[in-house]
Amino acid sequence: SDGFKGLNSIQLINLKYNKFIKKIGKCLNEMKSLDTLELNSNSIEIISDMFHDTISLRELNLDSNLIVDFENNWSKSLETSLQNLSINFNRLEQIRSHYFQNLTSLYTLHASSNKISTISKDSFKFLYNLELLDLSSNCIFQLSHGLFDYFINLNRLVLSNNLLKSIQFSKRLNQLIDLDLSRNLIEKFHLSSILLPELQYLDISDNKILKEFTSDNPKLVYLNLNKNIKLENMKSSTNFKDLS
Repeated sequence: SDGFKGLNSIQLINLKYNKFIKKIGKCLNEMKSLDTLELNSNSIEIISDMFHDTISLRELNLDSNLIVDFENNWSKSLETSLQNLSINFNRLEQIRSHYFQNLTSLYTLHASSNKISTISKDSFKFLYNLELLDLSSNCIFQLSHGLFDYFINLNRLVLSNNLLKSIQFSKRLNQLIDLDLSRNLIEKFHLSSILLPELQYLDISDNKILKEFTSDNPKLVYLNLNKNIKLENMKSSTNFKDLS
């Protein structure tokens, strides 16, 4: 647990491709200057409170591990510092409400290529400053009503390659510019200028839109409807620059 004791000035630690297993103890205690930590490509299963007093950590890469859970309060010391978190290619089956608790400074969250099927309604409650959310290549079949209500700065949302049959936004997302819904099972979609007033890029290719696509969004410049089964009705008041 004292592996880095005395190295208080280190700003970056690269621990890729090692043999860390299950969970790491408090080996990073009091590393107050640490800015970037690369722990990807290990065999970590559980993320615990190993960041005690690592108050400057901005970048945390946990890609390509075996993560199945985050312990309560794992991020307590990272609440005001962590800006970029990557947990791609792990074994998460759900996102629980405490996973990203109080990470109010987080700008990007990459959680692609897990096995996520369910997301607790309050999972993103504290992510006020999030700008990019990537949940692609999971097993998400349904999204809780109001799940995205807490986002006030989100400008890119990636939900491609899941099992979604529909998607609804219950609150206005004023900053969302780019929405990727490709490779799902969506059958019908209405793009609302009221709820997504700034959307410019929409990819809804490779779905199962059987009946209709409608849009009244004047700012949309890119629309990909490629590889849908049958589109009987398309209504739009938008002047598209790119119809792929």
